[in-house]
Amino acid sequence: MSQLRCLPLVAVSTVLFTAFPVLAQVKDTDTKQDKKPSSSVTPAAVPATKETASQDVKGAEPGRDPKRDASSDYSQEAVVVEKMRRQFRYENDGTGTTTTNARVRVQTQSGVQQLGQLVFGYNSANEKLEVVYLRVLKPNGGGTINASDANFQDVPSQVEREAPSYTDFRERHVTVPALRPGDILEYEVKTTVFAPLIPKHFWFEYSFRKELITLNEELELNLPADRKFKLKTKTEFTPKVREEGGRKIHTWTSNYLKRESDEDLKKRRRREAKQDFVPDIQLTTFQNWEELGAWFAGLQKTQMQSSPQLTAKVQELTKDLKTDEEKMRAIYDFVAQDYRYVSLSFGVGRYQPHIAQEVFANKYGDCKDKHTLFSTMMKIAGLKVQPVLISASARKLDPDIPSPSQFDHVISAIGDESNLTWVDTTTEVAPFSLLSFNIRKKKALFVSLDGPSHVIETPADPPFQSLQIIAVSGTVGDLGKLKGSVVSEYRGDQELGMRMLFRQVPENKWKEVAEYISYQAGIGGEVSDVKIENLTDTTKPFKMSFNVSRPNFLDWANKSTELRLPLPAMMLAPAGGAGEEDDDDTDSKDGKPSEASSTPKLTPEEVKKAEEKPIELGSPYELRVSLKLQLPATHKSRTPVPLAIRRDYGEYRSSYRVEGQQLTVERVLNMKLRELPATRRSDYQAFTRTVRTDEGQKFFVENTNASAGAPKLPTDIKAEELIDSARDALQSQNYRVALELLQRAAEK
Repeated sequence: MSQLRCLPLVAVSTVLFTAFPVLAQVKDTDTKQDKKPSSSVTPAAVPATKETASQDVKGAEPGRDPKRDASSDYSQEAVVVEKMRRQFRYENDGTGTTTTNARVRVQTQSGVQQLGQLVFGYNSANEKLEVVYLRVLKPNGGGTINASDANFQDVPSQVEREAPSYTDFRERHVTVPALRPGDILEYEVKTTVFAPLIPKHFWFEYSFRKELITLNEELELNLPADRKFKLKTKTEFTPKVREEGGRKIHTWTSNYLKRESDEDLKKRRRREAKQDFVPDIQLTTFQNWEELGAWFAGLQKTQMQSSPQLTAKVQELTKDLKTDEEKMRAIYDFVAQDYRYVSLSFGVGRYQPHIAQEVFANKYGDCKDKHTLFSTMMKIAGLKVQPVLISASARKLDPDIPSPSQFDHVISAIGDESNLTWVDTTTEVAPFSLLSFNIRKKKALFVSLDGPSHVIETPADPPFQSLQIIAVSGTVGDLGKLKGSVVSEYRGDQELGMRMLFRQVPENKWKEVAEYISYQAGIGGEVSDVKIENLTDTTKPFKMSFNVSRPNFLDWANKSTELRLPLPAMMLAPAGGAGEEDDDDTDSKDGKPSEASSTPKLTPEEVKKAEEKPIELGSPYELRVSLKLQLPATHKSRTPVPLAIRRDYGEYRSSYRVEGQQLTVERVLNMKLRELPATRRSDYQAFTRTVRTDEGQKFFVENTNASAGAPKLPTDIKAEELIDSARDALQSQNYRVALELLQRAAEK
């Protein structure tokens, strides 16, 4: 089965805009570390388990000599894969089989939880799944327990439960009988494709295990000897090839033996996440991209059927609209926002999209379904739209392997190729013609419905200037409590992240989201009165505002206090290079890497590659942050020194001034280029340091009513304010001040 997945386009915990970080949910996103084999046959090798996703399992380094590590102590591992053999056999007509034999030693209760119930998926429309055997071998001659019919259950998949029209994908749930620590689990599973996904074609990609300790992993690829195909492997995975009985058989062996610490495993995953995913082995019978595009074009054309209901809806949407662009926007907004997006793999939701009228009636669809509805309605309006196959993950297109497995998403290209307008209807609230950052400047397959298909590159930048404006204003009371408001406006990538977040989160949870944003931005405090403007009106910038209250913002009891300005930091792109430290590697309080974080070291080849890699600044954007803060009448302040720096790739300037009791701060960052050559790394690092130095300037205020550490309290302070400040003083372990505040409150 191909892993061509219609993916959502915003990653979990990704910083979606340069000032405020936003969390956005992703459905069914494959990570590169957990990449399953992708092929035209659903692989049933290592099934899903209900516990695997939540377990931290140590891994090992590949390619070690088994004899050298034969004495290694794996007793602390939850499970050890003693043997994994996977056989993929393909026929010329596109049918085939996948057979998996596994032997796994279960060593702890955690391992029992991971493997106690296995889930095998298959497409019932064209595949048959058979669990040939599944048994548990007890230690010390305790016998063998075989799974019976009572242990097997076919159930609808999660896909079907979310979207009833997608009924082909099924799950075989297997409860492993009497599994205990010390047992051996063995199984053989066979998936047979009796109807090919694409007649007369097959494809395949595979990456060897890099998480669980695996003593022996074998892969066999069995192909017709007379079949023409393209095969590409990494240099360290050269196969052994033999011919017998009219078949060409490729075999590979691997292992994963050396335990990694949790810290090293975490670092390796981070390093791999920054690299382009490349499978260890890739194969396809498609000889060129034109051939692959012609196949998908054929699937697309048959589903673009008009209907009276569709025609009536298009007429309703475009009534009184004069220009083609107005019609495009109206139809785009309707399909994007009114039709729920369901994230499905090609092969799970079928390669062929549903008929446009079905999608129209169902009110939901995956990426190819939403594209089909959109393109059909546009066709009714006299406008031309072509599908584009693309990868929404970090993977880059490999031009040598024209395979469906290189893609996981479908977007839309409007108009003639000389002047295309790009849209993605799955993001639902993206402004018209804004593609998410992860599918911009990427190679993709332009599928022509009336000509040859070919590889094309998506736009590098948004269709308009990305802009953020964040304004903080407030008043600090006599006891140091900040009361203020935050007003922000977004256009571009940050706007898309905010729209998607607040569209997904119920309105009664907006306060929690705003508090998280305020905390991450360095403002903090208790948030109230959250207001969102233009959530679905994508023709206007997204706006958010809220009030904030933060006791003890200013330490009023001290004569001189360093004030931390409640403003977000300017988030600049990392400079890259081999010497750059990952922020996640800093464990000490001073932000310096811990001793453990120095390993594993980069190889000379990795160092050279890192040093030669261009600096990716991202799409041009402008960020403006400002602060207007009214200080208590009892406090005086000194302002930092303003700063300005200008380069061809970006500008930064700041200003600070005090007028009476009001402090005004303005900072503006304007990035103009999306990439710099590696030769300019030192210059960009200097630019970044200058910005950080300005942000780090200290701002001091003096309390003219405080002397020798004994604060003088204003006479008009309310009892509630005194109690709030006393509570904060207690939390800060300033017991003397807390006691005095409580005494004053009792006197009120």
